[in-house]
Amino acid sequence: MTGIIEMKIFAEFVGTDGVLARREVFVVRRNVDQPHLKDFGLTLEEGKAILQRVQAEQTQFQVEQCGMRDRECTGCERRRAIHDYRKRSIHTLFGACQVRAPRFRPCSCLAPHDTVPARRLMALMAGRTTPELERVQAELGARLSFREASRVLDLFVPAARPHNHKSVRNRLARVADQIETKDLSSPHRMSRVGPGPMSVFIDGAYIRAVPGFQTRHFEIIMGRVDTDGRVARLFASAPNISTSKVDTIRAALRAQGRISRRDITVFSDGDPALRGAVVSAARQQVTHILDWFAYVTLSRLSKASFSSSQN
Repeated sequence: MTGIIEMKIFAEFVGTDGVLARREVFVVRRNVDQPHLKDFGLTLEEGKAILQRVQAEQTQFQVEQCGMRDRECTGCERRRAIHDYRKRSIHTLFGACQVRAPRFRPCSCLAPHDTVPARRLMALMAGRTTPELERVQAELGARLSFREASRVLDLFVPAARPHNHKSVRNRLARVADQIETKDLSSPHRMSRVGPGPMSVFIDGAYIRAVPGFQTRHFEIIMGRVDTDGRVARLFASAPNISTSKVDTIRAALRAQGRISRRDITVFSDGDPALRGAVVSAARQQVTHILDWFAYVTLSRLSKASFSSSQN
């Protein structure tokens, strides 16, 4: 007796025809003569490998089953010939899956209603990323920094390559745009807003790069949109994201019920770029008022700098 045990993990799949398919997923080996607490149960790497393997087998089985259904002609119900197979890469929460999808030749009956020969496969592989992965990345990106969110995903979720902070940032912005577009029942819709003035308080701040990272300092734009009888709408924008600062301000104005030719007052520290961003977002002229607190602070800082340079 060698003292080595094997625990084989299988996955069973039952197709639409009722045929059972059994596939080996993973093999776990342990030494029972020299046991260690670190070998108790599954390790993190083994669990990630099992999840990735199960996901790969399941996605390929789904593609095969949808391909079998799409192969039947909707006109004469005969099976069409397979033209070739193409590989598709789809990123999921449990790793990137390489699936082998068939492409079919047109049926000889030339049915007029058979214009979409692979509608099930097209619905199954509509994008390169599953919605669940986008939602998880957006959730972590909203709660943590983008780099920290990608590090957490690399730690617990299997992936063919490390997650990227840029993908987390871009998918967070994409999910935010989807939520704002689909929020039709929001009380901030333009059709539910009455006439009245609107105020935009806007300012900018520079973020310094962490020592050691080869990245530049960048400026973020933040602000608030106020309207009588409504909860204030906050907004913020940073460079190198899919949604520009003008689109972010325009979305905040829209959420507060901005309508054409509505009076808009902008409060800022005098930076013409901030006023210009609001003008571009509103697509009309605005009333610009210098923020007194920011003006006094800047004046004192400039005087102190001038005095120190003179001394």
